Amino acid sequence: MTIMRPCHARDSSPLRMEAASGRFEVTIRLNVDDPGLLWRAAAAQALSYSGCEATDLEEMLGPIEDPNLADCVAMLLGPRALSGCLYEAFAVRAVEPAAVREPASRRSGAGDTVRRLHRERRTAATRPGLFPG
Repeated sequence: MTIMRPCHARDSSPLRMEAASGRFEVTIRLNVDDPGLLWRAAAAQALSYSGCEATDLEEMLGPIEDPNLADCVAMLLGPRALSGCLYEAFAVRAVEPAAVREPASRRSGAGDTVRRLHRERRTAATRPGLFPG
């Protein structure tokens, strides 16, 4: 896999054209091999935000015994303040068929709080110090 190669003036590669536009798409693919550990890390991140209480964790992330993996990943990898940049989109989706496992968000309405916290975190980029980054 090629991570980066130099761009030459006469090079019309997609990498060069994309960089000239100032827009980039970043893709991360990961495999969750310890859902409980992922939940604990996401819970610790959530609790670092003002207004988040331990009683909110199950609603946000699902129960530790059956976490909503997408919400846990979103909590940990979601948009953060990045100087000189504006996020256009952020999404987490499973790559396996939906029939394999029904997410906790469909069972309990979880996920709304995670999205709200990320929305507040994006807004806070103009107000430094509100959210850890």
